[in-house]
Amino acid sequence: MQQSKSLVMLSDPAAFTAQSALYLKVRALEHWIYPDALLPLLPRVPAQHPHARLWTWRRRGLVRLVRYLNRHFTDTPFKVLDVGCGNGWMSHYLAKNLPQAHIWGVDVNLTELEQAVRVFQRPNLQYAFADLEADVLPEQQFDLVLFAGAFQYFQAPEKVLHAAQRVLKPGGLVHIIDTNFYKDESAQAKAQAGTRSYYTQLNVSEMAAFYYHFLKKDIPGTDRLDTLEGRFLQKIGYLSPFPWMEIRF
Repeated sequence: MQQSKSLVMLSDPAAFTAQSALYLKVRALEHWIYPDALLPLLPRVPAQHPHARLWTWRRRGLVRLVRYLNRHFTDTPFKVLDVGCGNGWMSHYLAKNLPQAHIWGVDVNLTELEQAVRVFQRPNLQYAFADLEADVLPEQQFDLVLFAGAFQYFQAPEKVLHAAQRVLKPGGLVHIIDTNFYKDESAQAKAQAGTRSYYTQLNVSEMAAFYYHFLKKDIPGTDRLDTLEGRFLQKIGYLSPFPWMEIRF
């Protein structure tokens, strides 16, 4: 294990250099790259921000997630693995609002992780460069594995969920938020075509090969927003239209 400041290196960054560069190019084109000074303010952004509505959804969703985790774990210390943490803003938010938790933010994009380490420091927060599917993370160490806007970058649901189960304690949870799952093959095929068209228009057509679309029926577990209240809040646009999947192992 290598460590740079508070960034633990569990995987080899060289294996992800080309994919990371492509991803960062897309993020820049989509205006998702933020200066250090803005990160601590997230998920709050100015009203005129190009992604203001998405950030509002994220903020509201996180409030509900934190409330749920406080109820589920009460005052018991617990460990969260935030997979695909990017620049680390959500890991930091969770560490700040769940002081009884220890948060590990992991990703395979070194540039974003280095920004996370540079900006965020808390005693219950750790960042690591780690490929979840490479079995480099410790076994049975986490109470919750969180995929926030990240699950669509993994090719095979069964494989990534098996990797998540490996690092979870018995009875642990997987939560998947900010990822769309499709009701049938027709909707899935339409989304796949739309993704290819979108990235082609951005002149980064090769990115489509790293963005996947899954059927909801292929994801085990329960959609915590599939309730009368949840469906209503989604219908009126108060919450994100994406499901909040919870899988128990």
